[in-house]
Amino acid sequence: MTGEKRDGRPSVSETTNRGSRQELAEFVPVQRPSDAAERAALLARIDAIEPGDEVERFDAVTELAQHCSHTGRQREALPHLAALTREASDPEVIARAHLVGGQLLEQVADFRAAADLYTRGASAGPTSRFTSYFLSNNLGFCLNEFGLHRKAVAHCCAAIGADPRRHNAYKNLGLALEGLGLLPEAIQAYLAAAARAPGDCRALNRIEAIVEERPGLLTREQAESLEHYQAEYRQVLDLLS
Repeated sequence: MTGEKRDGRPSVSETTNRGSRQELAEFVPVQRPSDAAERAALLARIDAIEPGDEVERFDAVTELAQHCSHTGRQREALPHLAALTREASDPEVIARAHLVGGQLLEQVADFRAAADLYTRGASAGPTSRFTSYFLSNNLGFCLNEFGLHRKAVAHCCAAIGADPRRHNAYKNLGLALEGLGLLPEAIQAYLAAAARAPGDCRALNRIEAIVEERPGLLTREQAESLEHYQAEYRQVLDLLS
């Protein structure tokens, strides 16, 4: 369990990633009679873990976080994640716990609190490409949410540096550049996102919206790339239909 969100956000399991922004999933929790029993079993599992077994505790706490995410009780997992960050010594475990907490907070649209956890996670010194990418990407997404586009650019670029194969940081970078009025640069970032995710039309939609307002802004090469990625997206839709 780890978005973007949101590769679009990682959901709370391994995506949320959210970022459209980082597209957050729509959570419509369905409470079942078994939910309370499942939650109690997860808490009992956490309590039974021997001190010092950081990996087992991380797995148990993130399973609880998934449960809380699916049942609309996101904030109930936060104290357990916070305790994990205090007790753990492994910087990757600490960083991942902050990442999961940030994703839960994004799900309830508390972007400032999520950004704080992502910042703490990055400061912990994550050792995996995955964690480094999503902490930076998701932080960039949150900063875009409250208009701090210049800061968002730096974090999106850090995410791209951590893993240039993923598309969502390019899209979030495009949103930050667009917010700064740097439209040609934003288009380039959106094209880079489209090249890495033919099935995600959000970057293409942003380019189309820019061109609608500013006809003639695309270079010939960009126009050809846009047409190519639009065709790829239609092919994906045909395969899925």
